[in-house]
Amino acid sequence: MKEKLISKLLKFALSSGQGKEEMTDVLEVAAALKAGRKLWVARDKDGKTLGAFRKRPVRIAEFGSEDSEEKYWDDLSGWSLELPAELCPDLKWEDEPREMIIVALPV
Repeated sequence: MKEKLISKLLKFALSSGQGKEEMTDVLEVAAALKAGRKLWVARDKDGKTLGAFRKRPVRIAEFGSEDSEEKYWDDLSGWSLELPAELCPDLKWEDEPREMIIVALPV
């Protein structure tokens, strides 16, 4: 089951146009999953972006030009990975991050 998950995660990363650095992150997540380590998962304010983190992330608000505010999660380690948004459909921005081992990706 884990091998199938790792394969799907790698295919997702390749199809989403990830660069070399991001693919290294994907391989690290795959190794963590294979080892059974937990990751933190949280959804950004946009409602579309679901991220995986090594440590418990915190909410970040950045003000761009024209006073627009971007809100997202970050664990301040410089590492995160975007996951398929439908992986945790009930997880919202307002919710606290979840510590979990990802056991299945939608087909």
